[in-house]
Amino acid sequence: MLLNIFVLINLFFSSFLSNTFLNQDGIIVENAKATYHFGKSITYEASFRSSYPIREIYLFINHQGDETFSIKVIPNANGEIIYQQDVRLFSLRPFTKITYWYQVLLANNTNFKSENFVFEYRDDRFTWQSLTSPDFQVHWYNRDLSFGQMALSTANRGLIHARSFLNVDLPSPVKIFIYNSSSDFLSALPNSEKSWIAGHTSPDLNTILITIPNGPEQKMELERQIPHEIMHVLQYAATGYSYKFLPVWLIEGLASISELYPNPEYQRVLMDAAEKRKMPSVSRLCDAFPNDASSAYLAYAQSASFVQFIHQNYGTKGIRKLIQQYQNGLGCEEGVLSAFGNSLPQLELRWQKKSLDMNPWADVFYRLTPFLAMGILILSPLFVIISNISRSNRKGQTNGNRSG
Repeated sequence: MLLNIFVLINLFFSSFLSNTFLNQDGIIVENAKATYHFGKSITYEASFRSSYPIREIYLFINHQGDETFSIKVIPNANGEIIYQQDVRLFSLRPFTKITYWYQVLLANNTNFKSENFVFEYRDDRFTWQSLTSPDFQVHWYNRDLSFGQMALSTANRGLIHARSFLNVDLPSPVKIFIYNSSSDFLSALPNSEKSWIAGHTSPDLNTILITIPNGPEQKMELERQIPHEIMHVLQYAATGYSYKFLPVWLIEGLASISELYPNPEYQRVLMDAAEKRKMPSVSRLCDAFPNDASSAYLAYAQSASFVQFIHQNYGTKGIRKLIQQYQNGLGCEEGVLSAFGNSLPQLELRWQKKSLDMNPWADVFYRLTPFLAMGILILSPLFVIISNISRSNRKGQTNGNRSG
């Protein structure tokens, strides 16, 4: 009996102290919630009760991977607020974790910060099915379980293969969402300008989105796309914030050679471009790939072949050493020179000769031909003037000889 009384007293005081702590600023936040219409808007709602008049209320929002921003919200007469955020203005990525909280200034100049509220901005247009392994969560819709198992097995094999090029720990679990069509996939991405892309990775979110249409080639597409995107997660795991300093040809080239089913068309496209002298220099692929599909396809093929050449000649240690140069803040061309002792153009000439059987000096001459032609056009009047002067001098000398 005495024990029960002691327990009841403890519970009473614990409850009292807890309520006193929650209300020590004279304010209570109730019914805080966030609901969203995917791809359009997020609505934040809450109600506030306070023993002091409320002077101002601010809503703070943090989209995972981005900076926090705040909005001043005005409560109605009942102390309720509703704020609607247009997600199209924020390029909000799907499956982003969103954290929000409220900051309230009371009339007695007391500042109150609410607890943090968290939710995931999930693409809820589909009924997702899921399978998991220690390293991956695979999600798909409108397909059977065998498809999900095939995707999960491909992810596990793809990780092993990708690590043969860049052996770093995977931040687990990586979430993989598989869309059935290009339209479903592209409508999930904010402000996508490249209608030809089939996959996208947000490595800071540990999230991969890919497109795998139904059909006989779905297994090959899984073996191509999943390892490709896994490599992007590994690159981010290796570099963190410095990921954005890596050249695009290195990012995409390393991802392309990680594919379990390499694109069989890449070599044909490369050879055709080499024959027609339409191969862009690698330095032009440092910052971005072209937006049009055909030029981008060539850029992927070129980057894959070039990075494969680097790996064959310098190994996994060479790849890691090159990445470290960019982590140290070196530029695209400076990083190559520091890592390998060759300039980027020198390394490119070696690659062209070995991998594409190109005559590098013939290509250099071909690239210089327009400038040589322009030089000839500019200098040709000078040659004519010099020639005329020379003729005049010879003629004067001849006449002088005859006079003598």
